[in-house]
Amino acid sequence: MWVRVVLTCAEGGTNTHIARDLGVSTETVYAWPDGLAACAPRAAHDAELIARIKAIHDAVLAYGELRITVELREQGYEVNHKRLAHLMRVAEIVGLHLRKKVHAVLSDLRERDFTASELGLRSVSSRIGQG
Repeated sequence: MWVRVVLTCAEGGTNTHIARDLGVSTETVYAWPDGLAACAPRAAHDAELIARIKAIHDAVLAYGELRITVELREQGYEVNHKRLAHLMRVAEIVGLHLRKKVHAVLSDLRERDFTASELGLRSVSSRIGQG
């Protein structure tokens, strides 16, 4: 919305015309500079946090969002892990994925015989004692 207000202002429209074109009140159009000014402190804080995140990440590449959150809290920053994850995505910072993913082998499940040998018995899929 603010982008549309700025573009309409750049075209030389008056506040009344901008409000009418956007379907908002004139008070909204008059208030948009205050809204942008309110975002400046958060942007500065985010830039500082991103710099700290990069420093921690460069020191230990394996650190991800949770470990970096702990490091920042130890340094005195009050930061939520979700906010930190967002900032890491914005800055394109990713920790190393050290664990290998384990995938179930479907062919092994297809080859097993799960039928009971007698009525009333349950088949167990464990392979303990075989082989």
